Amino acid sequence: MDNIYVIAGLILLTIIYKIITWNKRNRTNSLDIDGTLIWIDNGQQTKPFFNQQYKIMGKPDLLYKMNKGGVLAVEYKHRFKNIYNSDIVQAQCAALAARGDNYPVKAILIKTKNTEKYIELPKSDDELYGIVQEYVLSARKAKHGKKLSASPDNYKCRDCAYCNNCNFSI
Repeated sequence: MDNIYVIAGLILLTIIYKIITWNKRNRTNSLDIDGTLIWIDNGQQTKPFFNQQYKIMGKPDLLYKMNKGGVLAVEYKHRFKNIYNSDIVQAQCAALAARGDNYPVKAILIKTKNTEKYIELPKSDDELYGIVQEYVLSARKAKHGKKLSASPDNYKCRDCAYCNNCNFSI
């Protein structure tokens, strides 16, 4: 009798996984990207990419192998508002991390519900790291307990998930 519950549970988990994967693949069709979907972030069960040389970890929402060559990293933001510099830096770091795991990411696409932005990336990993280095070093300092100054803008605070718990919230 216990085996029936185990088998039923496994079947249910398989069905849920298939539905989630199908929904993620289905929503990407609307992007009209000239390429093939090769990787999907399925949440916590998906291991992030890691670039050993720069000690950067991250994962985009999707990776496409482009028909013209290279890989496109896609980052979704579930808001109607603007694309912020922090979104760009996050996508650039995820691209650098994916490069560390042998995905030749050449461009990123950041998409909100009403805006999208394509950004071509430098070919050199050193050059890409140079773009994000200031932010990476600040994040590492914060991770190790250093208090950093903050100067958020009103528009950014309104969209932040932590605005009600932040000492710097406007």
